[in-house]
Parts: sequence; C-alpha cells; structure tokens
Amino acid sequence: MLFYVFLYMRKSTILKILFLIIILVTSCENCPTSSEDLLENTIFFNTKPLNTEMSKIYSISTGSTNLKHRGDGLVYSAPSKDFNLAILETNENSIKELYLKNIKNGKKTLLLRESATIKIQKPVISPQSDYISYQGDEKQLFIFPFNEQISYLISSSFLANSIPSFSPNGEYLAFFEKHSEFTSTKLKVIKSNSSVEEVFSYLLNYELPSYSSNYHLNWSADSKIVIFSSEIHSELHTINLCDVIEKKVTSIPIDFVGVINPAISNNNEYFTFTGKNGNIYLYDYKDENSIPEVLVEKKFINEFCDNPLFSKDNNVILYSRYGNSEMLDFSANLEIVDIKSREISLLMNNIQYAFWNLYSK
Repeated sequence: MLFYVFLYMRKSTILKILFLIIILVTSCENCPTSSEDLLENTIFFNTKPLNTEMSKIYSISTGSTNLKHRGDGLVYSAPSKDFNLAILETNENSIKELYLKNIKNGKKTLLLRESATIKIQKPVISPQSDYISYQGDEKQLFIFPFNEQISYLISSSFLANSIPSFSPNGEYLAFFEKHSEFTSTKLKVIKSNSSVEEVFSYLLNYELPSYSSNYHLNWSADSKIVIFSSEIHSELHTINLCDVIEKKVTSIPIDFVGVINPAISNNNEYFTFTGKNGNIYLYDYKDENSIPEVLVEKKFINEFCDNPLFSKDNNVILYSRYGNSEMLDFSANLEIVDIKSREISLLMNNIQYAFWNLYSK
C-alpha cells in the first residue's frame, strides 16, 4: 500500500528542499518498536494509506525524516508521560476494541471490547496513564481507571460532537454537556480520581460557534485554565478562559474574524485559533493594541484550516488543512508553520487528528 509524505527540510536558514517520500506500508502489528526517547516537537497522527480502509498511527519529528509506524487504529489524544497510547481498533468481526499500547516496549493490552451494552468512541488517555475517558452511546461519557478495570458513567448529557480533555497534570477532566437543543451548553470539570467530584462548572451565556466537526477543549500548560470560544453573534466571538482553581471566567472579545477551537501557548503569551473564514490566526492577547493576525491563509475559497496547537517550545504550530468546510475524516493535510518565519511545511496527507508529544527527552 502506498501513501505520500511531503517534507520541507532545512538545508540552511533560507533554503528549503522539498522531498517526496513514497513509503511502502505493511500491516505489521509486531514490527519492532524503538526504545529511544521521543524528540521534542514530535507529532502523532492518524492517517489512511491509499487503497485501504485501515487507519494507521504514525509519529514524525518536525526537523527530520523520523517517520515511525506506531500501530493500527485511531488515537484521539497524545501519548502519556509513560509513552502509552489509547488506541481504538476494529477487529476482523467489525467489533471495536480499546487497547493500551506502550510505544517504547511495544506492549499492547486489551482494555475493553464493544458489545450490545458497551459502546466505545473517541477515547482519550490521561497524561499520567491512570485513566481513559471515552464516549459510549451518543450522550454517555465514561472514565476508566486502570487500577480498577471498570468504567464509571460520569455524564448522560455529554455533547456528542466534542472530545473530552484531561489537564496536563492529569488531575482534571473537562468536557461539555448539553441536555437538549433547547438548553444551554455547560462546561464541566471533574477530578480524574473521582467520577462524582465536580471542581468547576460553567453554563454558557452564549453558545459554541457554528462548526461541522468535533469541538476541542484545550488547557493551559499549568493545568489551571480551560479554553474554549463562544459566538455572541456572527461578528463577535469570545475566547473564554475558565480558571478551575480560582473558579472564575474571563472572556476576551474578538471582533469580525470568529474563533473556533482556540489554544494557548505554553508560556501563556499567545492564542491561536481557526477563524470562521478557515484561516489560522495568532493573537498576542496581553498587548492591548494587538489584533488577531493571519498566520496561515487558506489557498482556495473552500479550504478550511483547523485545530491549531502550539509546540512545547512555542515556536511551531501544527494544524489540519481540509479541502472544504465539511471536514470529512481523513481528508486533511497535516501542516506546520514556523511562527517567526511564517514558513509552512506540509508533512502528511489523508490525516484525521494530530497531536504534539508533550514529554520529550
């Protein structure tokens, strides 16, 4: 099976060479797994090679050709501190199975298998490898503590077109709830080690922006603040910073451009987000005279760039470039942009989700 990887590699500070690498991919589930430490600015992503329906998981380092096959299936979050991935696979009988796989030693453990009473969607792993949260039936959200090997229902009103998010320190789990189309959306944050201990909740005064994919909640690096956006009207959005420690919400108005899936830099200096026009923006929100600037502009009228995330060193932003705003699965290109030089690199096509590894050597 063939798929294509496009890499822009630095030859000097001003010259780049475009490599087209055609990689032969096999379905080798037992291929050797590297024991080396992951490099800083390593990206994990799902992709589908040409002429296959099987999703595969890869990692790639932004400054090298270090592309590695990490297994088959789907991932919805970055690897944990212990290099574990929560992988959702579909077996030969078309039954979904949830695995824990360590990408350093290759150990793979079956955690859950779907049945008539158990559904598994969009699993995310906590940074400390203690928990996995996953969506069950349409509005059910569960948490699965590894030391108990049992799933606890934590919400029966989960917002189905969203993905839950653990804080970087693993102590909290944030997610959206919505009882019906006639009720307001609520942000809820619970203690990871308790299925009932709520530490913060916020009933949105204005709804999430119009969007045709999954809403992502992002955290500040210190695990204090959850970030998301609201749409007051078509020309006015807000970036909402919910401080789960001080129990307060700060809303930053953004005029005209719109805000979808905002993320904050690891030094808390900048926001990046998708605008309603499909461009990626960078915003120095601490500068009163600053306005959001276009960091990545779509090339064609129907394109839509989405899910921007800062690298650990805050120098690079990854994002997905879709051919249109429908954002179908495995229809995006994985790209990165250097914040200082504004140089864009195309890393991979046919991806679904991509994440930075947070725990480099």
